[in-house]
Amino acid sequence: MGETRGPLANRCLGVLRELLHMLADSWTQLGSAIREFLEGIYQATTAISTMAISSEDKQRISTANKARVRMLQCVIMALDRNPVEFAAFLPPFLSLYSTNALTAPDAAGVYALPAKRRVLLTTFLARALVCPHYEPDMIKFIKMKDKMTDSKPLEEASTALTQWLCPEHCGHLIAAVINKYIALTPEELQEWQASLHHVDSCTLTDPEGFIRSLDADTGPDADNPRACGVALLLCMLRKGAGHVAEAMLSYVQHLQGQPASPSNLLLREAAYRAVGEGFAHVHQHIDFTAWYASELQGLLEKGYTEQQPEQQLLCARALWLIGVCGTDLPTQHWGAAYPLLVHYMAIPDLVLSLTALGAVLAMTAVVLEEASALEQAEEAVLHMQRQIQRVRQLQQQAGREGVREGGGLLREMPWPQERFLQEQEQDLQAHQQQQYGLLQDCQAHMGVVEAQAGAVFRSCFQLLAQVSEVDSMVRVLHLVTVMLEALGPKAQPHFAAITAALPQIWNAATREGSLGPASRLHSALMAVLTHMVGRLGSLAIQDPHIQSVLYALLQKGLEGSPAEQEVLVEDALKLLNATLSASSTLAEPLQSFLPNLMAILQRGRDNAAVFQVLEGYLVTAASHLVAAMLDTHLPQLAASLLGCFNAVLQVAQKAQTGQEASPPPSGHQPPHPRHHRGHKALGKREAAALDMDTLSDAGGAASLLTVLLEQQLSDSQWAQLGHVIGAAMQIVAATQPQGPMHLHSVADNLLEALAVVACTSPALFQQLQAWLGSQAEGQLLDRWVAIASTRHLEEILGLGTLGALQGRVKRHMAAAGLSTLLVAVAGHNGQFVVPRLAKIMAVCLRALAESKAFMAEEAERRTLIANRDVNDPSQDLVKLRRTGLSLQSTPRSLDLHVAVGTAAQKAVSLVGQEALEEAIGWIDTSFIQALRSVLRDAALVSEGDISEALKALSTKDDGQD
Repeated sequence: MGETRGPLANRCLGVLRELLHMLADSWTQLGSAIREFLEGIYQATTAISTMAISSEDKQRISTANKARVRMLQCVIMALDRNPVEFAAFLPPFLSLYSTNALTAPDAAGVYALPAKRRVLLTTFLARALVCPHYEPDMIKFIKMKDKMTDSKPLEEASTALTQWLCPEHCGHLIAAVINKYIALTPEELQEWQASLHHVDSCTLTDPEGFIRSLDADTGPDADNPRACGVALLLCMLRKGAGHVAEAMLSYVQHLQGQPASPSNLLLREAAYRAVGEGFAHVHQHIDFTAWYASELQGLLEKGYTEQQPEQQLLCARALWLIGVCGTDLPTQHWGAAYPLLVHYMAIPDLVLSLTALGAVLAMTAVVLEEASALEQAEEAVLHMQRQIQRVRQLQQQAGREGVREGGGLLREMPWPQERFLQEQEQDLQAHQQQQYGLLQDCQAHMGVVEAQAGAVFRSCFQLLAQVSEVDSMVRVLHLVTVMLEALGPKAQPHFAAITAALPQIWNAATREGSLGPASRLHSALMAVLTHMVGRLGSLAIQDPHIQSVLYALLQKGLEGSPAEQEVLVEDALKLLNATLSASSTLAEPLQSFLPNLMAILQRGRDNAAVFQVLEGYLVTAASHLVAAMLDTHLPQLAASLLGCFNAVLQVAQKAQTGQEASPPPSGHQPPHPRHHRGHKALGKREAAALDMDTLSDAGGAASLLTVLLEQQLSDSQWAQLGHVIGAAMQIVAATQPQGPMHLHSVADNLLEALAVVACTSPALFQQLQAWLGSQAEGQLLDRWVAIASTRHLEEILGLGTLGALQGRVKRHMAAAGLSTLLVAVAGHNGQFVVPRLAKIMAVCLRALAESKAFMAEEAERRTLIANRDVNDPSQDLVKLRRTGLSLQSTPRSLDLHVAVGTAAQKAVSLVGQEALEEAIGWIDTSFIQALRSVLRDAALVSEGDISEALKALSTKDDGQD
């Protein structure tokens, strides 16, 4: 290459690479030119490889290397953009690049290649292997879809890939990938040796950086030769299936049979890494338990005293292997491996100790997974037992003459009950056996973790004193978090050691500054405290050591700069929520964070998390503190709630009309004229899609609004919430049966708040209804009735599950709210027409028929709260107080017999009994007798009176929209 032609050619190659990226998938217009270009690349690559360039001619060497890289990029781009057209070129390029990357040069020759070139060579081979267009089934599909007459290039490409990975050749390729790409380079080995020789001295060696670089190699976004070599190996395992896995294991056995020289130990380390990286593909071909018992365990037991760097390197890989592949070891070996890993955490070599820490983390995470699986298995067994019990109860009921208790549709359906019972009992037995096996494993593993917990925590805190990088500190804190999660209350014996170490960690985090890596350390420390407070509850937040760090961390996350809040606020809100859940009173430091929570709300992010925290404040604080909070912050809080509801309302109105949302009718304004800067007229901006963040914010806003409405509000505070309640009404009114399901979820959540308003302040409710306009006012009532009438499948089948319980609560609150509104109607109201009144009374009658079961369930909830274990420090106090507040709400505590009876009389006075009976008879004739019973005496209504109506209504929900 001349001094000008070479650089000019490289610039042209760069332009052509970008053009290949911009071209359409089809090469119809430029196919011949592109094919000539690829042929030229092949010839040029071959020619450059045979060029004799003096080692002293640095410029020509640089130009040639750059040309090779640019040509490789063009070939990869052609393969990616149009694999069908590229198929004809795959066999020659596969042979050429395989020779250049794997077979021709030895390990030293590969190391001498520029890193970028090694990356591109292995990238091409990997992408060719997994390209779906060269699979036989895909070739058949392409031929049929595109009516291809000549599929020979595709078939030849597929054959070339198959032959490249044939059993006769793949063993050599596997060995080449391991030796030349996965094994440590001489420079890396020197760095390892330097860290070993100077581990106790003050030098500039960086063992933490060494292990971090090795970990980064396995990341999916890494761009270095070792990462691409691992990726190529995984693609070979995926493409070649069983025989490639067997070839790799055969190579591992070959290395194990050779004398343990330094070079052999390095290759064994690389081969062991290859096994671990590809374990998902080779686990069926390897007995890891036997491997652990025969080699790895002995290797680690002898590794304490090993001084040879290569031997210690192999020990580090064995530790890593156990963490990656040994989580499913049998209980006996699992119990022996875990203490062995914990012991390595305490040795001076940071590379070995941090590697062992990662393995301990993986093994401890298994305990969490087993506990979760055991919980699911227990729930499944309990559910099946309840199903069997319910069917047997129905059989007994069916055998009693004259007894007609409500069993739902399940009791009425003709179905082979005995066969069902037999199959269920067989499934139950299988699930119980599975549960027993999980229980044995979980208990055995948990016993080992408990026995080693003290040593794990000591090693963690020793490592925190030794390491200097934030990444290492975060890794250590992650293990502390997982240990706390796994141990739960059993971590209490180690409480003093953990709390004593927290100030040390906080000081280290403070030294790191306020941004960048320090934020990760703060976040990790917050996670530790969140798990500790969540597991140990009041015991944790009462400890002075924890308090000193807890409130400082919360201040850092909630009061910090915007840049700090960007990364810390989510973790800080989780920690604050856990702290509130463990607090019996609202401590003064917690009160000081309220302005910061309002500032976060004003920012418009993390609304759902802040709403949840504010709920905790409202139910935890004393009444005088709640009054002060509302006096100070209610205007801004109302503006935030309104903003969340308006975002949902725009989507609901656009789904309803298919057009832009429109403002209220001219001359109509909310009855309370106070406006907030956050409130914009509807229709001023294009309605956005209801994404998951908006849905989450709306759910949190609905729950917080309900809690706010259940407080002792003044008239001015009701006025401030008027816009918010009006928006909630509009959302329910605009939610259509055929609309997005997410809107139904939001509307369902809002109905509890609307029921509170209707029962507490029916006059305000009617004022806000009137502001909606006559059409929306009627839609609101119709949607409320339709949602309340919807029944869960468990109710229809007569199963006593949580869904049935929630359905009864929803109907009771709807009946309470609708009855109160109906009674409050002054004179004739155009919205309470006969068909709508009939549907409202049907919901009320059904809720009244279920009142006995509802009251029993409410009494059971109150009993559970009253009988809670006051000595259990880990219980969620916010959840208990929130449940207690709901049980005391006006709709749920209303005497439904009186309310429905009075509402029935008011309905008759509005439209007449004959018209009402005729309309309700169209829903189900059984309601006629139920209505007459209510008009005589609401207490006379029994479930038997309208059991048929209940069954009929379950299939008539669509008619009530």
